[in-house]
Amino acid sequence: MTNFSHLKCYANKTNNCSTKISAEHFISDNILKGFEQNKTVKLTGLPWIENQTFNLLSRKSLVSNILCTNHNKDLSPYDSEAGNFHRCIADFDADFNNQTPINETRKFNGDFIEKWMLKTICGLIASNQIAVNSQRQNVVLKEKYVDLLFNNEEWPISWGLYFKLPENKQIHKFDCISVLPYTGNNEVKAAEFLFNNFVFNLSLGKPDKPELWGIHRVNKIHFTNGKVIKTIELEWNDLKYDKWVSLTRTTTTTQTPSDWKDWMKK
Repeated sequence: MTNFSHLKCYANKTNNCSTKISAEHFISDNILKGFEQNKTVKLTGLPWIENQTFNLLSRKSLVSNILCTNHNKDLSPYDSEAGNFHRCIADFDADFNNQTPINETRKFNGDFIEKWMLKTICGLIASNQIAVNSQRQNVVLKEKYVDLLFNNEEWPISWGLYFKLPENKQIHKFDCISVLPYTGNNEVKAAEFLFNNFVFNLSLGKPDKPELWGIHRVNKIHFTNGKVIKTIELEWNDLKYDKWVSLTRTTTTTQTPSDWKDWMKK
């Protein structure tokens, strides 16, 4: 314990800050790196970006001074796990396009992915980046979030990660990362995360109808293509989470998802 609380660090209630503040990416830098072209990434939805438009920005510009170096370092394992998870979906899809794709299983720490999602929401709140139609939203960063991230507090029942299948049960895999917070009464109630257009929801409250959010803490996602099976396995500290889903690959296309708005396809 450092017994120091940095005024600019959103985790200062832990009284374990360093004296130096760090530049924290609201979306993990190792994920942004995968979308970089000509030293820029394409972003939309932030309050300082005109509604229904994209900006080309450098990765270095997408930071805010919201964590001390101690707490930033504490979150690094979550960044690494989320980056590997995001790339895994793309890797599986790429191998299915090879002449001789292979069976494969990749394991991930589900608790780390879940905390990465919460860490991303905290970063957006602390840097005042949550917007609706380009209008900033004043959202409270609850002490509960800090306890979950840094004090190993247990997640309340029904909180956390859900894997959501679309109503038509079809997923158009496309290289993207997206975060859509759902707010109410000046707080984030939940958030939708797209990992390459696969929908994962983060619930920060007990849903009235959990089944509408998807499979809570899904354990395995199987991808089948003919006789080849690839599996993402999310390991949880609580072994009771053992539900799985199987997805069958039907075709490949270079087109953008049909349900995306026209301005998003540009």
